[in-house]
Amino acid sequence: MSSPHSQSINRISSQSAGRDPLYLSAEPLIKIRPTRNSFAANLRELWAHRELFLVFVWRDLKVRYKQTVLGIGWSILQPLLMTLVFAVFFGIVVRIPLESGVPYPLFACSGLLAWLFFSQTVVAGSQSLSGHGHLINKVYFPRLILPLSNVCVRLVDFAAGSIVLFALMFHYGIGLSRNALLLPALILQLAMLAFALSAWLAVLHLKYRDVGSLLPVALQILMFVSPIVYPSSLISENWRRLYFLNPLAGIIENFRAALLGLPIDANALLVSMVASLVLTALSLWAFHAMSKGLADVF
Repeated sequence: MSSPHSQSINRISSQSAGRDPLYLSAEPLIKIRPTRNSFAANLRELWAHRELFLVFVWRDLKVRYKQTVLGIGWSILQPLLMTLVFAVFFGIVVRIPLESGVPYPLFACSGLLAWLFFSQTVVAGSQSLSGHGHLINKVYFPRLILPLSNVCVRLVDFAAGSIVLFALMFHYGIGLSRNALLLPALILQLAMLAFALSAWLAVLHLKYRDVGSLLPVALQILMFVSPIVYPSSLISENWRRLYFLNPLAGIIENFRAALLGLPIDANALLVSMVASLVLTALSLWAFHAMSKGLADVF
């Protein structure tokens, strides 16, 4: 014997079928989307849901280090091991010349720390939407919260990994200079760039799953066209302007300079700032345009 609830559902279904045999392919009755679909409104909603953002950050932190032996220690061990590998291969075997006089392990660690933060943020952020389909197709909340919370989680890893960098600075007797005042602005710029790219790739990944296969290759290329394990002085003058159109190159070059007391490359810094702002604006616009009807993708 069927319940009154199931009878009412069957009656509604039969009535709908009687009106339109193709009723199953009609427009959905409920659309999960904001009441005002403008970019400015989305930013205001993002601020209004700041408590939800903190919940996502705290949840991701607990999940990331749950059931691991070392916990947050992995954030320290990874840059340490990568620095050791690159120091042996490029510092001892290849012997990359460094005009600055900075010991190569310290030189590599400063670049790898920034690179690990950027690459891990982009990789995890590109899957931030596809991994939360069970939430997106049930309730509306600002979708930018997902890639943004991922950035904050990776900033915790970045802070933990900095222990290795400061330990090497102490070992080699290198202290902070006045240039270190630029570090917060450079870290913010790096985080902004990583957030923008991960947000754009996250919504792109929903429609084109090829993004998951192409992204590791693209990041490998980006790593070797950025001054991470080699100095930018190795790039000839004919190619330097094109080289620094990569905003990551200017950020990492000046991050290392501000940290180790080296001369700041003002031109590279300016180009990286402009390129980062342009890429951020384009990425957020693409996210806003492509995220309409996002719940229908799942």
